[in-house]
Amino acid sequence: MDKPRTLTDSHLTEEILDAVLRQGADLTVYLEPDVTGPRSTGKDPYRENYALPHIVAEGSLAFCMTRGDHFISLEHAGKQLRSYYAYSNIQHLWVHYFPHIEDKALTVLAGLMSLANYQKLTWIARLRNRVLYDSADPTLQDPSQIAEAIEAGSAFTVTVLDERGIWRKLPVDLAFHYPETGAFRFQTVQHWYPDLFDQPALIDRELRENAFPTPPQPAARAVQLRQNFGAVSTYRSLWLDGCMQDIRQMESGKEDRWQRLILFCD
Repeated sequence: MDKPRTLTDSHLTEEILDAVLRQGADLTVYLEPDVTGPRSTGKDPYRENYALPHIVAEGSLAFCMTRGDHFISLEHAGKQLRSYYAYSNIQHLWVHYFPHIEDKALTVLAGLMSLANYQKLTWIARLRNRVLYDSADPTLQDPSQIAEAIEAGSAFTVTVLDERGIWRKLPVDLAFHYPETGAFRFQTVQHWYPDLFDQPALIDRELRENAFPTPPQPAARAVQLRQNFGAVSTYRSLWLDGCMQDIRQMESGKEDRWQRLILFCD
């Protein structure tokens, strides 16, 4: 079997982001933390990688999130605090965040830190999925292909462009085919993340204006901004007729329209 085509770079480039959003490439980040840095919790040098299946992008800027539920400590597990990471090409930013209930409201505690904490970082995109449907390409709109993939037990991922010009790449949790009407519905995996991720261009501008320290500034290794943010869900209910709903719209009965939808399968 041929190996999938792979793109790698020390930066999240437009080429890599395009491969992920429009060609269905799987995104991973490889890291070598600087254990001598002020933010390090490790004693011995180590290497790690994280799959980044959840992505929010605006233009060439993106927040890329892990699957989550990372084990941090027994204390965190006992309090049922879920742990997630996000890596970004916005001002060399990475984020550790915890969705939780505070004052009876769902919120997300996030720590904003610098990628200066890593002595090596590589973005890796593997093109190993096929495009099954693309609303912008009439040659990729065969419903029988989607029905067959569902019946075959394929795993799906979807990228969707909303009316604000925000791209989202989301793993599909449930795929539905309604044979009597010919309709298809895709429900994506659910997790909560800080609402700042939904405004990549704005956050980039605000961090620049507030002089968020970036490499090679010495202060970048120590920076950590911690605060609570509003909670936004990765969950979307998507229909091929253009209808899209998030969790809160599911409750209210309202809906949005997507501009473009691309469905990938393994």
